[in-house]
Amino acid sequence: MRDNRIQDVALISSYNPYITNLGGLQIHLLLLEKGLRLNNVNVVTKYYTFSSFEKAKLVFRYPFYKFMSYKDRVITRTKLIEKFFKKQHFEIFQVVNAHDVISGAFCNSKKIVLTLHGYYTREAINYGGFSKEDIPDFERFGRDLEKRAIDKAQRIITVDSRIKEYVVSEFSFPKEKVDVIFNAVDIDIFKPISELEKKQIREELGWGEEDFVVFIPRRYVKKNGVIYAAKAANILKEKDIKFIFAGIGPLKEEILNITHKNKNVKVLEGIPHDEIVKYYKACDVVLIPSITSDGVEEATSLSMLEGMSCGKIVVCTPIGGMKEIIKHGVNGFFVEQKSEEAIAYIIEKIKEDFYKLDSIRQEARKYIEKNHSYIVHARKFIEVYEKAIK
Repeated sequence: MRDNRIQDVALISSYNPYITNLGGLQIHLLLLEKGLRLNNVNVVTKYYTFSSFEKAKLVFRYPFYKFMSYKDRVITRTKLIEKFFKKQHFEIFQVVNAHDVISGAFCNSKKIVLTLHGYYTREAINYGGFSKEDIPDFERFGRDLEKRAIDKAQRIITVDSRIKEYVVSEFSFPKEKVDVIFNAVDIDIFKPISELEKKQIREELGWGEEDFVVFIPRRYVKKNGVIYAAKAANILKEKDIKFIFAGIGPLKEEILNITHKNKNVKVLEGIPHDEIVKYYKACDVVLIPSITSDGVEEATSLSMLEGMSCGKIVVCTPIGGMKEIIKHGVNGFFVEQKSEEAIAYIIEKIKEDFYKLDSIRQEARKYIEKNHSYIVHARKFIEVYEKAIK
């Protein structure tokens, strides 16, 4: 049988989802591992962990590490990750699936499938931390890592079509060797609930039963458009609409400053993935206000998919992978990017028409069940692995 041809796979990454499971990449790794095992594939994971021991080694080798520029700290940590992957033995595996450019660049296997969730160099710069003087040097460093990883790959998986275009146009990688596989969801956990269950979860979270709640589960960085969501919340501050932000990142203080007089806004830290499902189930709208920034666009937003899977009204901008999934007015709504006025208008409109929108909630869930189950998702990865070993 086709599925049994692939028996042994190594999943590798410079991020360890068992230590930090806040981001889409980390959740993807956990779901893929689970899905592959359910498809009878033996999976071994090699995830780099920046442990206390690794930190101690870093300080010992580089006594002035804490005084380095952000760019030099990133490069120095990358050297530690390089050593970790270069000492691994991957020859026993049919396929090694690297899930970021760092692990892909330093993996010594000849059967690498590289999965790209974004644009390494552009996103690192977009997240902030680099001085203007250091950006050109980091761009060269990051692009070199991307090129090394892409050149080593037998095949590449991207999580949306725009990332595929980037790989083909920027690095001249053969188009026929790039597969687009959108992200997956655990549909048995992220699922619709009854009004009674919703009431119970709201009591647990301290939300009012009648509150109209907009949930924004976003890292606080430029590309995620969180500043526009904060400004929209201020436009609606007299409309009795609650905005709950959850994430980490450098823009948290700016969000707090914008909304500090707005009693309807809560700005939370990142919520572990096994806890965040309650927030999806208890809210009314999931808002993904991403923008195009520094050449970076949102890929297939996991937050969008998880909101749809819970049967929620999802509002997002028509960029990146989101425009390939949302059908405006059918399984969600689009809103103009970089416009707090547009966000405020559509949120208020959804509140007014909330009980007329059952078909959209139902279509969102149906779409996820059909297209984004993690078990089906894993089978798609197996098909790519099979192509790589031919």
